[in-house]
Amino acid sequence: MSDQGVRSQLQRTDDEIKNATSQRPTLMRPPYGSITAREKRWIHDEFGYRIILWDVDPLDWKRPGPAVVRSRILKETQPGSIVLSHDIHPGTIEAMPSTFDALEAKGLKFVTVSELIRMAKPKASHPSPSPGGNAPAPAVPSPSLAPSPVSSPSG
Repeated sequence: MSDQGVRSQLQRTDDEIKNATSQRPTLMRPPYGSITAREKRWIHDEFGYRIILWDVDPLDWKRPGPAVVRSRILKETQPGSIVLSHDIHPGTIEAMPSTFDALEAKGLKFVTVSELIRMAKPKASHPSPSPGGNAPAPAVPSPSLAPSPVSSPSG
C-alpha cells in the first residue's frame, strides 16, 4: 500500500475512534505486524502512535486446534508478554478459558497494553526506544498479562 493509502486509512480510523470515544488513539498494531522502519518514523511523526507488536504467536490462524493454541501460549508466555490471537477462529475461542486460567495460576495478571507500558521500568544500561519504535516495550497484548504475561484474544 502506498504511503498515501496508509495515511488515508490511519486518518479515517483515527477520526472514527475519536468520534466514538472523544479520545485519539496512541497505540497501533499494524496488520500482520508488517511495517518498515521508515513507516514507523513517519506514522509516529504524523500521528504520534506507538507501534505495538507481540512476542507470542500461537499461529492460531493455521487452525492447529485448541490444545495446540493453548500449549503454545503457555509455553511461550512470560511476564510482560503480548500474545497475538484471533477471536475469529473457533479453536482459539475454545482454547482461551483454560489458557487464561492456566496463566493466572502461574501468577500472571492481565492488563491493557497502556497499563503494561506504564508498568515497564527503564533498563539502566539500554537507551530508550526511539519514538515510534517497536514495542514490546514490555511485551504487551491487547488485553495483556502483566507483571507476568500479557495476552490478547483479539488480533
